[in-house]
Amino acid sequence: AKELDLLDQLLRPDDFQLLIGGVGIRTKDVGPSANLMGFWCNLNQGLNPETSKPFVDPVKSEWFQKREFRQALSCSINRADIVRNVYAGFASVATTLIPASNRFWHAADIDGFQFDPAKARQLLSSSGFSWKDDSGSPSLLDAAGRVVELEILTRSDDVAGRTAAMIQQDLEALGIAVSIRQEEMRAVIGRIMRARDYDTALMNMDFPIEPSDIMNVLSSSGSMHIWNPLQESPVSEWEARIDELMLVQGTLLDRDRRFEAFHEVQEILAREVPFIPIVNRNILVAWQPEIQNLRPASVFPYGLSKIWAVYLVP
Repeated sequence: AKELDLLDQLLRPDDFQLLIGGVGIRTKDVGPSANLMGFWCNLNQGLNPETSKPFVDPVKSEWFQKREFRQALSCSINRADIVRNVYAGFASVATTLIPASNRFWHAADIDGFQFDPAKARQLLSSSGFSWKDDSGSPSLLDAAGRVVELEILTRSDDVAGRTAAMIQQDLEALGIAVSIRQEEMRAVIGRIMRARDYDTALMNMDFPIEPSDIMNVLSSSGSMHIWNPLQESPVSEWEARIDELMLVQGTLLDRDRRFEAFHEVQEILAREVPFIPIVNRNILVAWQPEIQNLRPASVFPYGLSKIWAVYLVP
């Protein structure tokens, strides 16, 4: 209908495919954005002040607190399949909080615990887990012989639901019984940040290009420290070290020293896996050919990032 000149934020992969090669329409896949789909375990260890009961089932908390368990979850998730089947190829496998398009801050030498089912099984075996054959399909057991099962909390959204279903499939191949709970976004945020009533969560978030702007996420006392927010003092040595490093990189003027500090933060996150990066959504842009010299970028405002260079040809 030619009622839009430019579309760069609400364009779904399936719709983008329809526009590619369309007569009189220009398209571009700019590459990975800072919009990150991530998965994590509830690492809260405190008591709910309203019920005087633990935020997390003590049995599940025991699993989640094991670094090897979190590493194994990461190794079990086939991110390339999610890119292909959920995003029609218009997303990028994520290895850290920072997308590869953010070339200065992204730690390109960190792979994290990428898809490797054999390594996932080895990590679980080394930390006391085992398997039993249950009617031809394996069931993962903890050291006490209890069946490992968990729930994924995510929002009521097609992309989130399909991603959760693929993670469910991958974890069940590892022997973990998985259910999915989809709720309206506000309810999901309430369960994560206030009630802290969930096992694991899957959400997409936009991370700024400047590390100091995600202090509230990475600092243990931060309200957006999603896996265990608002800690009075760091509950782990590695979180205390991240607090130190984020303070360093946020106060120095030497950019190289800031990079070194934030690189170590990314190394710690990759090793401890409190948050599992899944994929970065690619920025997809479509525009009318009358708009000339458009130079879309992977940072906001995407299609109009160099608006001063744009001109119109009727």
